[in-house]
Amino acid sequence: MSLLRVYLFGNPHFQLGSRDLAINRRKASALLAYLCMTGKPHSRDYLATLFWPDYTQSSTRANLRRELSRLLQVVGDGLLLIERERIGINPDAEIWVDVLELGSAIEQVQEHCRNRNTVCESCHQRLKAAVDLCSGSFMAGFNLNDCLGFDEWQLFEKANIQRQMDWALEALVTSYIHQQDYSVALLYAKRWLALDNLHEPAHRALIYLYDRTGNRSFALRQYHTCQKVLLDELGVQPEAATTELYEEIRSRDSHPQPHAGYLALGSERLSIQAEPPKERAPPTPSRLPIYPSPFVGRENELKTIHNLLAKPNCRLVTLSGQGGVGKTRLAVKAVQENNALFPNGVFFIPLASLSSSRSILVALVDTFGLGSIAEDSSPIESINSYLQNKAALLVFDNFEHLVGSANI
Repeated sequence: MSLLRVYLFGNPHFQLGSRDLAINRRKASALLAYLCMTGKPHSRDYLATLFWPDYTQSSTRANLRRELSRLLQVVGDGLLLIERERIGINPDAEIWVDVLELGSAIEQVQEHCRNRNTVCESCHQRLKAAVDLCSGSFMAGFNLNDCLGFDEWQLFEKANIQRQMDWALEALVTSYIHQQDYSVALLYAKRWLALDNLHEPAHRALIYLYDRTGNRSFALRQYHTCQKVLLDELGVQPEAATTELYEEIRSRDSHPQPHAGYLALGSERLSIQAEPPKERAPPTPSRLPIYPSPFVGRENELKTIHNLLAKPNCRLVTLSGQGGVGKTRLAVKAVQENNALFPNGVFFIPLASLSSSRSILVALVDTFGLGSIAEDSSPIESINSYLQNKAALLVFDNFEHLVGSANI
């Protein structure tokens, strides 16, 4: 029996072996996702009432039979356990669910490293691979308007995943800071704040990391952003630890100084050891997302992308499609197969958390290590100057929501 892969970050989609399943009915997709997520059989009456709450019992059962019949036509025999009164996933079937993979990895890390400030190397890698699975919100853009119970289940799972991601991202940010890999820590801190812009520890981490990566003005600006958000939404000022960090940065010159002390992220204090000053190293290519599962299929698409990237006059390649169909995964695979074409490296630039096209400049400045954008400077000229005479590839992920915003 082929492995069923269930992708529920973003718009749900399913893959059986090397074959993408075309489940064209929303309730059939919802039923399969629900059975895979819960991992146990449910009574027919329960499922019928969950998906058709406003129908009579006989009608709900008839509707459930029809959806099951349509689903079986797509997935084939052997995947579903269908009994007279119960329906579930066949316990002998091989199933991989991205959301469950995230939760399992976090549980393993929490069991092995109970303090998120002291994550070991193996747990660090496990956590990073799991977090990188999260390419969007849980079942983003998918809902059943006539199924209140199913929508409530979605909201509950989304909140649970957010709690898991909050723990995991704080642990990763802390781990990278311990390794003094501030540029990567900064990327994960941005993802951490994107979960909840009222979460002050994430703001505090960004303030610290902007400063450590030489972007003092960004650090000061982040404090004011934090202050405004907290005041507007909650009517409170930042905590003392946040204000102390801000005042320490503001009171000295524009270069981050080696210091000992602590950065208070969450409930624990993260020790920061003094380090000798060092020259800014040239920016290294951004790390591509890591996927724990093998890439299967899409040979034609990969060949087309290769042919385009190999053309000297090809300056732009766009991958388009519905959310959740695997555009990022395809792009990463294509880059891995063609990175020899770009001797100056590949830069992966996630844009999901940005709100305007102007923010793309900030992301590029961060990526290339060009320092902050001054009011009277031209960031585009600085970026163009840096990229001039370089054979590099920029991979912009999640660009579509910025189309139509203010021009760069």
